[in-house]
Amino acid sequence: MITRMLAIATLLLLCPAAYAGITGLGFGVHGGIVSGYNNETLEQSVKDAFQNFTAFSLSKEMTGIGAHVKVGTLRVIDLDGSLDYAWKKQNVYQDYDLTYSIFSAAASVRKSIPIGILGPYVGAGIGFYRSAYSISNGSVTVVLPSNETKVGYHVKGGLEFNIPVFPLTPFAEFKYNQIQTSGEATKFYQVFAGLTFDLP
Repeated sequence: MITRMLAIATLLLLCPAAYAGITGLGFGVHGGIVSGYNNETLEQSVKDAFQNFTAFSLSKEMTGIGAHVKVGTLRVIDLDGSLDYAWKKQNVYQDYDLTYSIFSAAASVRKSIPIGILGPYVGAGIGFYRSAYSISNGSVTVVLPSNETKVGYHVKGGLEFNIPVFPLTPFAEFKYNQIQTSGEATKFYQVFAGLTFDLP
């Protein structure tokens, strides 16, 4: 099912704009938290680096910000794209800090179901995720060997507030992500709110 949805997303995003029949365009910013971050490979690498002398547990919450674009079409579904960056700095052992981050560029298809001024929607898509990690004690930084860029997928749901004669559309969204990283897959979800500026 997920494979089929991602294939549809890819085909639609490659279609020429004229064929898609653009009916609306908007762009904006959003921010929130990344939670449920599960990266067993990173956690074990940190423990190995300190020879298991640390009772280290990877924090599962990160700060996230991003920008997005939304394209309305004549089709049953709409298109959107996003750039997101999430990061966290966490103490590991004595004066050693671990910094880890995820940068993603993703594209989605989504289906909205307008109910008055409310616009609930669901969607799915694919993207490239750049995961980077480093350990530092202030004067010395050690980059862990597990930095990598991988393809991942996401499913999401959200709610827009379509206020008449108002160019800004507030929204809230939940997105589940899974990245095909080496070893165990990295999984996390995002909860954020944002504003979309709708072009006339």
